[in-house]
Formats: sequence, structure tokens, C-alpha cells
Amino acid sequence: MPDFRPLHAANQRAVRFYTRLGGTEEPGSRRTLVRGGVTLEEVRYVWTR
Repeated sequence: MPDFRPLHAANQRAVRFYTRLGGTEEPGSRRTLVRGGVTLEEVRYVWTR
């Protein structure tokens, strides 16, 4: 079973960090959330063991 971590898709610092650790964006994992009137896009990064 892959390990995964959700993150804000626009957080380029986190995207670079997870990519350097060998994570890849899980296909089809992007979703839009609305929190406090703010729209955010979330994506999951996965690692296979």
C-alpha cells in the first residue's frame, strides 16, 4: 500500500520537497476545497515502498 501526503497544490516549496524525496503526484488525486470562503486545490503525493 502506498504512503501518501496531501498538500496545497500551489505550495511550490512543498511540491519541490516531496519530489526530492521521491514522491510523485497521484493521478486523479486533485480536488478543490472551499475553506472559510477561500478555494484551495489539494493534491496527493505518493511513495511506493
